[in-house]
Amino acid sequence: MDIRRWAVTANRTIGLVGFMASPDWVGKLKRYYGIVDRKITKFVTDKYIQEAPQVKKTAEECVALVRSRISNYGLDCMWNTDQSGFDYEMRPGRTLHLAGAKHVLAICQSENSMTHSYTVMMTIFPGTRKFLPQLWITLQEDKGVVGPIVARTMFKVDNLYVTASASGKMTEKLYLEWCEKILFSHVEDRCILLADSWRTYSDQEAVLEFKPEELEYEMITIPPKVTDDIQPLDRLFFRMYKDSFRKISSFIIVHSLPLQVHHRDVILKMHSLVYQQLQSLRFGDLVNQAWHLCGYTDESFDYVNPTEFSLNSVGLVIVTMKTATTGFCLSAAGAKLLSASITSTIKTSSETVAAILATARKVGSLKKIAREVTAMGYPASYGTVRRILRKDKDTTKGVQKKPKEIPPQNTRPQHIKSIEKKVFKDIDKPNPPSQRQMAKKYKQAQQRLNRGPNFLKYLKGEKWKFILTIDDFWVYPTYVNGQRKVYYKFRGRENCKEWKKNCQRKHPKGIMCCAGISFRGPTKMFIIPSGAKINADLYIQNVLKPLIEKEIPRLYGKEAHKVVLHQDNAPVHQARKTQEYLRQSKVKFIPKEH
Repeated sequence: MDIRRWAVTANRTIGLVGFMASPDWVGKLKRYYGIVDRKITKFVTDKYIQEAPQVKKTAEECVALVRSRISNYGLDCMWNTDQSGFDYEMRPGRTLHLAGAKHVLAICQSENSMTHSYTVMMTIFPGTRKFLPQLWITLQEDKGVVGPIVARTMFKVDNLYVTASASGKMTEKLYLEWCEKILFSHVEDRCILLADSWRTYSDQEAVLEFKPEELEYEMITIPPKVTDDIQPLDRLFFRMYKDSFRKISSFIIVHSLPLQVHHRDVILKMHSLVYQQLQSLRFGDLVNQAWHLCGYTDESFDYVNPTEFSLNSVGLVIVTMKTATTGFCLSAAGAKLLSASITSTIKTSSETVAAILATARKVGSLKKIAREVTAMGYPASYGTVRRILRKDKDTTKGVQKKPKEIPPQNTRPQHIKSIEKKVFKDIDKPNPPSQRQMAKKYKQAQQRLNRGPNFLKYLKGEKWKFILTIDDFWVYPTYVNGQRKVYYKFRGRENCKEWKKNCQRKHPKGIMCCAGISFRGPTKMFIIPSGAKINADLYIQNVLKPLIEKEIPRLYGKEAHKVVLHQDNAPVHQARKTQEYLRQSKVKFIPKEH
């Protein structure tokens, strides 16, 4: 219609006799210039066109302001947050039908879920960390709150923070809760928040009431009508996130899995799974590219599409979650990204196994096999290669694997359970007793009750990544001080095969060692000399001194001053001489009282 109208209008100036702008002429014109029909995504007025230069100018000013903050303070202090609505049941708007059909019906699991939605609030930043540890989700509940029964039985996981509202959308109260529980509890030193012009964001006075005193906080508001262009989450990231979520939901529907995709627990499990996947280092450049496309950074990145990598058509498999009774779909490549804390044991994909076995015919070294297979696009560690080759060798020889013996699980003592029941009964009263009274009544030390909250202060935010826990342990070899046969061969002489040589030096049956573990990895193992007297001097010289001078700088580098040492209450660890040495070495440590 538009092309015919334009053509007729232009012909009034040109004056071609008999030109009618027929449909055949319009079709030839469209084919010649590659013009096709496209769905109109937005209707605008003339005012919108007239304001376009001013809108563009405000966008450029916002980008310039953000770039100046990045140049002054670096990328590690910049954050971008935004909300996105999700339908409870995500279905495509089109389907196949016979030509000429006037009414097209499609089956859904719940009509109500097609018209109701919930909100996901995500935060990303271009620095070392890409995401906040928790994803904020606001569900739609009738009374605006999650009922007590639902709250008790609802699926819970560490990387989700679930709230509710009557509309399923964020409110000012929920926004302040997000600032207190999610944002301010996971940022340090300086926070520059980049957000759109949502009306609730403008009430920054209420936000400052929850801000820690030591945190320097600033909010930069993106001007209206330009969020699609200069907001990193809208520009690239939310589209990738929704594609991954939609593909999992579609797989459940297409394969008729016994799951209700609109069910509260199923939605939370899928969000937890997708959010956990996207936190992989493999997708870090996706966040960086989103900031680059908005003009905030100069460097461009070749990112990996999460949907194509983790949920491609190579072959979907079902990965069972520990906390779920049913499964979720991921490809073999995507299964490798899931953490052992979220998923159960994941078998190595058939493509990786085939690549390892094929490479093993040409290369003998396990390390070289792992290196070449990884270069082919099938990540495999040294342990994986060794396990696959050993299993292939046993299968060839017909060796059957013995069933794994499950050790008995440790359970809490019975007297602890009985005390818990009594305590719950006492506090379920209008005027419950104090902690001190209950500790005295049930003979539980008040000091022990206070240690928990004190110790949690060292785990707040990102502080737990700098805790180094050390402890001593014993290693007992299974066979020492035995006899061994020694064979000597002389030219022209026979050797005595019964000749045995006794062990000249007696070795201890037990070896005392000390080692530490942290977020950055384990430390070197320190061996305590056999027969030495265990005291503070020995502990300082053989463990603390090499730990402080070599191992902590090796693990943390320039951030070694942030490390906090965690030890148990052994006499050597809590000795006055040991603690004095730590203070002189300017090493932070958790005191006995905490």
